[in-house]
Amino acid sequence: MNQIKVSVIIPIYNTEEYLAKCLESVLKQSLKEIEIICINDCSKDESEKIINRYKEQDERIIYKINEKNMGLSYSRNIGIQCAKGEYIFFLDSDDYIKKNTLYELYNYSKKMEMDILYFGYYDIQINGLCIKKDRESIYPNIMGGKEFFCDSIEKNNAYVMSWSAFYNRNFIVKNEISFENDMIFEDNIFYFQTLMKAKRVSSLEKCYYYYKRRNNSIISSNENLQKKLMSECRMINILYKYIEQEQDERLVIDIDKLIENESVCLIDFYKNIDYFDMSEVDRNIKDYIILSIVKGKIYNGYFKYKLPRDVLEKIKNYDNVVIYGAGKIGQGLYELLLERNIKVSCFSETKNTGNKKIKDILIKPIDEINRNSLILIAISKKRSSELINYANELEFKYILDVSLYA
Repeated sequence: MNQIKVSVIIPIYNTEEYLAKCLESVLKQSLKEIEIICINDCSKDESEKIINRYKEQDERIIYKINEKNMGLSYSRNIGIQCAKGEYIFFLDSDDYIKKNTLYELYNYSKKMEMDILYFGYYDIQINGLCIKKDRESIYPNIMGGKEFFCDSIEKNNAYVMSWSAFYNRNFIVKNEISFENDMIFEDNIFYFQTLMKAKRVSSLEKCYYYYKRRNNSIISSNENLQKKLMSECRMINILYKYIEQEQDERLVIDIDKLIENESVCLIDFYKNIDYFDMSEVDRNIKDYIILSIVKGKIYNGYFKYKLPRDVLEKIKNYDNVVIYGAGKIGQGLYELLLERNIKVSCFSETKNTGNKKIKDILIKPIDEINRNSLILIAISKKRSSELINYANELEFKYILDVSLYA
């Protein structure tokens, strides 16, 4: 084979339905001086058979198998280590590219001696709708990476996906840039760290890449919420380190904007987790501080461990749910239950309330509540026994002390 111009890195995990189309889109490229590095991350489907079938047909395919499932970052890093091409192109195994993609991106990048060249893509929705995502072209103009980062943040035009760019391999290797292992949203940090090092960056408006959304993808899986949460903490910590070292005021402001965006995601993930125990956070003290700030902003600072799944399921079984305690703990509980689509009939207090309302929910005296209601004790742990005893005196059948989790 002639000198390799482009190394195409394809991590693979359980994508048998899409893999053939992905590989064919690369094998049919008009640029022939390429290598296709396929890293199988212990797929449990027929992916290996598909790879071997195409490998028999084309010697440009290099096949690597991880000893155990290591994740997307690890697989991409293996690809970088193996790569021999002048440039690197990342391709996910459920996506595909246009026929002249590598030829055109190589020629643009080679001519202008690019470190990174960004381009547009097609976003194929779950329902099949294809949305064009073209970015502003600055080619043939060239920016430094930090300037490009600031420009993309300020224009809300940041394409963080690693596959939305074409990378000079020497630039990646010389700066020892790699993907963060054991992390979801590894693309976000890779995007940031490459731009902090790059000297020559440009972008094309043209779309080359077809990105296919899937219901069962790694990112959309609810099982990974806690890992997403910790990944966001790790990302924010990395970004803060840059702020501590950086002297450029514009860059500091724009990194802070990125941290704000990531913080919104962090809070959303925390809200969607069924049960999260802060005592399990043992990475480092900074993660604990970040999560403490997050949990202090919602549920009035209470329920930092949320409510266990079995407790939530139990509450869902009742048609009439009453929060006994209309203070900050009770209001925090109401916010939590509302997120889980659990309807609260009313708040309740021991003394006559005079038909007051909180959050448009009536506060009723406890002795006026239907005795078949589920009574949720929402008060400080020191006073919870007092409310439990009174509810028992009133002969309520169903009492649950959620102050244990506040």
